Amino acid sequence: MIYEFIKNHETIYPIEKMCKVLSIGLRSYYDWKSRGVSGRKLKAIAIQEEIKT
Repeated sequence: MIYEFIKNHETIYPIEKMCKVLSIGLRSYYDWKSRGVSGRKLKAIAIQEEIKT
């Protein structure tokens, strides 16, 4: 996902510039970042952990 890409690279490139290049609103990115992990993502993580054990 584009937002995850921005989050993973925010220490390398300016967030504002990445949002502009990727045609993402800066506010949209910060809204996404403040939401936290979704229920679907938590379930996927739990399944992955179960498979590992």
